[in-house]
Amino acid sequence: MGKKISITFIGVIILASVFFYIKKSDHVTAIKERGNFKNKLPIVVEVESLKEQDSYHELDLFGKTSAYEVFTIKAKSSGVVQNITFSLGTFVKKGDLLLSFDTELVDSKIQIQKEIYETKYKQAEAMRKLVEKGAASHLEYSKFRLDYLNNKQKYYELLDEKEKSYILSPTNGIVESKLVSEGEYITTKDKIATIDNIDKIRISFDMEEDDYRKFKNSKEAIIEAYVQSIDKSINVDAFESSEISKDGSHSVRIEGVVSNAGRELLPGLFVKIRVFFLDENKMMLVPKQAVFMDDDRYFVYKYNDGTAEKVFVEVNKAYNDYLQISSLLGKNDKVIIASSRRLYPTAKVSLEK
Repeated sequence: MGKKISITFIGVIILASVFFYIKKSDHVTAIKERGNFKNKLPIVVEVESLKEQDSYHELDLFGKTSAYEVFTIKAKSSGVVQNITFSLGTFVKKGDLLLSFDTELVDSKIQIQKEIYETKYKQAEAMRKLVEKGAASHLEYSKFRLDYLNNKQKYYELLDEKEKSYILSPTNGIVESKLVSEGEYITTKDKIATIDNIDKIRISFDMEEDDYRKFKNSKEAIIEAYVQSIDKSINVDAFESSEISKDGSHSVRIEGVVSNAGRELLPGLFVKIRVFFLDENKMMLVPKQAVFMDDDRYFVYKYNDGTAEKVFVEVNKAYNDYLQISSLLGKNDKVIIASSRRLYPTAKVSLEK
């Protein structure tokens, strides 16, 4: 009797297990079918059109400052340098005395000549009075008058000679070189000094020929200079260029002129140059959330008539919430920026309503 009960109990357990197994299989099958149905539905996506903007080239270069104009000071006469009032690196103003010659000899000549022409003047005046009295002829008076005028002319020539003994600065600027010493004998046109006019400053730098061609043809160009030694940024508005050869390749020397009223800039300073110029090609921008990475390559999903098309792109720069890209995408294309499920190539998609 007990044996029958055991067999009956085991049979019930087996039947119950089979029943629950069948129910579970049906439930799993139903879940799979629902999942398959769901996967067959298009993925809901949000898209955004590409943005097209002007593209700028940016170059980082190095340059140097130089004087706007360099004056070479030369002697106007011969003589011994007696007094030098400038030194190397000092600032001088236009009209400042730079040096003077020993004028003892010319001063003596001036004094003698002054006495001579004053005596000649008295003689001519005495002869004029005789002419008025009829005691002398006009011809005789003319000779005395001419003699007086000639000596007076010699007197003023000596004054001019003395004036040449004083060398004045022809400009505001900094003394770049000093070429004479006190007590030295110099002759006419000997170099005395060079002075850099720094009311304006030249900023020069070299640019490769290909870059310069794009720069020159650009509708818009900006040159910014940063002088690190005085922590000063400058916009270079006016510039000129000339072609040069460097290391076997052609380069272009660009030289800009900037105002230097405060005289902060000096010749010989190194300058960091940044050049921006408009490219003839437009720049394509996509939202950052549209760009993904696959094996170190960037890509986006392009919306292509209900299909997600995987398109590889090159990312150049970031602009706020957008990335500048290079790709085969056109300006009228749209990229997917959000989706209801994970995207994959050729996935069926529908636009969010």
